[in-house]
Amino acid sequence: MMKVRFGDDRLALVETNQAHRLKLPVQVVQVARRRIRFLREVQDEQDLYSMASLHYEKLTGDREGQRSIRLNGKWRIVLEIDRDCQPLEIVILEISNHYE
Repeated sequence: MMKVRFGDDRLALVETNQAHRLKLPVQVVQVARRRIRFLREVQDEQDLYSMASLHYEKLTGDREGQRSIRLNGKWRIVLEIDRDCQPLEIVILEISNHYE
């Protein structure tokens, strides 16, 4: 299983009853919680590629080295894989609207 940590401690609120402080849509919070639970269950990065509904992808340009998974058509979780840790860790960088 992979460990999940947050690049910004404030993002950890998404898993609490204080999630409203992030000012994210309720549906986005609900899906983000499910996705984060799933991230904690994966064995390695290959598991992320194998689940097509995640739309797991490497980002390019100024986001080189980052990856994303979709929450819905607009929202995604942007993350990095910390390869300096053993086992590897997923670092959640942001929950963002892909089109803003």
